[in-house]
Amino acid sequence: MTEYAKILENGTLEYAPRDIPGVSNWGLNEANVLAAGYLPVDFTAAPEGKQQTGCKIENSRIVPDFVDIPPMQEPTYIELRQAAYPPVGDQLDMIYWDQVNGTDIWRQTIAAIKAEYPKPEITEGNTENA
Repeated sequence: MTEYAKILENGTLEYAPRDIPGVSNWGLNEANVLAAGYLPVDFTAAPEGKQQTGCKIENSRIVPDFVDIPPMQEPTYIELRQAAYPPVGDQLDMIYWDQVNGTDIWRQTIAAIKAEYPKPEITEGNTENA
């Protein structure tokens, strides 16, 4: 069964009612629905690499409006480090036990993360991730 709708000012769809009180089978008569300003709706899955941003009217039908999905940005060294660092509570616990046991596990842990995700060198004109 074909769905009918209107695109509202805020971009949402208002679907045609199936029945109107006192009017038998109103929604089954396409002429009634079209006369009320509703248009047929085409449901289409998003093609590969696209996402739906809303709907538009094309050839007197409501169709999905697709745009390209923007490429994923590589995480910065800061984001990578933040994800790798242990929670602050665990770091405080490491520092405490390092002091009690005379070890340097916390320093080694943080140094290993910094070595794995080094800060990029800043060159003239390149301030990215600085």
